[in-house]
Amino acid sequence: MRRKTLRFRVGLASTLSILIFGAVVGGYFVHKEYRYRLAAVESEIKKSASFLVPQASMLLIQNDDAAYLTFSRAVERIVSKSNFSYVEVVDTKGRVKVPLDTMGAQKAHTEGIEEGPWASLAMGQDHLIKERQYPGQGKVIEGVFGVLEQDRILGYVILGASKKPIEDALRRSMLATAAFLLGAMVLSIILSLKFAQVAAEPVERLKDAVENFKTSEDLELFNIEGSREVSVLASSMRNALSKIQSHKEEMEHSIGAIKASEGKIKHELKVISDSFRKLSKHLKLEDAVATILEDIARAIVYCHEAYLILKVGEDGAETGKLTVYPRSRASQKDLVPQELMERVLKKGDLEYIHGNKNSAVIYPIYSGARVPLGVLVLAMSTDAKFDADELAALSGVMEPIGMAFDRIFLHEQVERLAVHDSMTGLLNHQNVRERLAEALKAAQRQQKTVYIVMADLDKFKAVNDTYGHPAGDKVIKAFAGLIQRSLRAGAFAGRYGGEEFLVSLGQSDLEEAQNFAERIQKEVRGMSVEVEKGKNIKFTVSMGLSAFPMDGSTLDELVENADGALYRAKQEGRDRFVIRNGEPKRLKIV
Repeated sequence: MRRKTLRFRVGLASTLSILIFGAVVGGYFVHKEYRYRLAAVESEIKKSASFLVPQASMLLIQNDDAAYLTFSRAVERIVSKSNFSYVEVVDTKGRVKVPLDTMGAQKAHTEGIEEGPWASLAMGQDHLIKERQYPGQGKVIEGVFGVLEQDRILGYVILGASKKPIEDALRRSMLATAAFLLGAMVLSIILSLKFAQVAAEPVERLKDAVENFKTSEDLELFNIEGSREVSVLASSMRNALSKIQSHKEEMEHSIGAIKASEGKIKHELKVISDSFRKLSKHLKLEDAVATILEDIARAIVYCHEAYLILKVGEDGAETGKLTVYPRSRASQKDLVPQELMERVLKKGDLEYIHGNKNSAVIYPIYSGARVPLGVLVLAMSTDAKFDADELAALSGVMEPIGMAFDRIFLHEQVERLAVHDSMTGLLNHQNVRERLAEALKAAQRQQKTVYIVMADLDKFKAVNDTYGHPAGDKVIKAFAGLIQRSLRAGAFAGRYGGEEFLVSLGQSDLEEAQNFAERIQKEVRGMSVEVEKGKNIKFTVSMGLSAFPMDGSTLDELVENADGALYRAKQEGRDRFVIRNGEPKRLKIV
């Protein structure tokens, strides 16, 4: 049954191919014949019209019934001796002039006149040939030709040729084609069945050989003679099965080796999993880097040394300098050059560096948003080689390492926002007071003096009202940056509110406090801030200074007295500072 099915499919495919080919070819030639006959009729219409149009022009100009009668008889002879069903000459009012109708009862074939020559003249034509159908005449090929005298139309010549002869000839051609296809199909079925029998026999023998090989594994079963294709296929199968048998022991050995290494792989995966679990608990950059280097990188890849070079700080922002971890590695001179580091980050893939006595592998590190953070460097100090599988395994965990950095940076940013003013980067109101309280406690224990400065931007409301709040923000940022740059060790500053700032100068004396205030005011007077393109403004600042413990033994007293000194500086004309002395009512105005 299976043999018959295969032969049947081969025969059916051949038969259908011949049948489809014959149908396409026959249809093509029938169509070509139809188009040829249709073109011949149109040519005859145009040829006759070329003779009739000049005659009709003279008739319509003379407008003589005798001439119309003579021309009508000539037209009747043309109709009787040709394939034309009708030939008419019609004036512009649609009246038939030829053939002559003395009773006026004849109706012209004028359906095509409106869409005929005059509509076509706009497109550069003077005639229209189109298929139409009239009662009693059936389908006709009708040509409507305009009779022109210079730019004036005199009438129309209408010629109609019956389409029935063309359809009869087409029907005969289709019958002949169908008869030919039927004969060809019968012949193709007979030939296809014979061809299928010859072609399928070696294929069936090859199929039987495959079935028998499952039990006997005898390669001689594939010594099959037949068509060239079947012989080549049988030979290829015999060679392939021979290779499979020869490699069977090797494959079994490989499978055994894989199973033996399964335990090792599971152990390594557990180590990596535990390391990432440990990494996820770190909130400080130093702790996370130590875990990445020792518990992840060196646990996966055998190497003599591992270190990180980051171009970002603890909050993930670029610092403009490179930081090496561990810190002790930064002083050594054999670090990866910065240009090589940038090349690896731009390429986005690890780079292998070969040396005479040492080698290194550089991995790029990116954040989750593909922001370049730095590189991880693994080094060999001898001629030992890196293991390719270990390097590939480490490549697979670089993305989670970047995501771990993202989490640490986010935590640092949240902590920073909780402590610092978002606009200026200085301590916020609450935290500057907390820091000051701690500083006062330390000074009280050590019996030291602490000076604080309350600073306020002069006429700041006018800046906002004149130039807008974005301009005011620029002025605040500029002044905050100046304070930040002017602080010495132990000093700190915060934005106390709006345009008011509190600066703790740490453990200092009156001379140091006065020098700080003078330096700040001098630099402010020399500053200008670009608030909009091409527009720079200048500003001034007033300051009040108080000292602990002379001007207050508590934080609130100290701040209140500094604020009072600031108020006095405003009253005295701004752009100055006032130092509060030990006696509450005694002020020094500078």
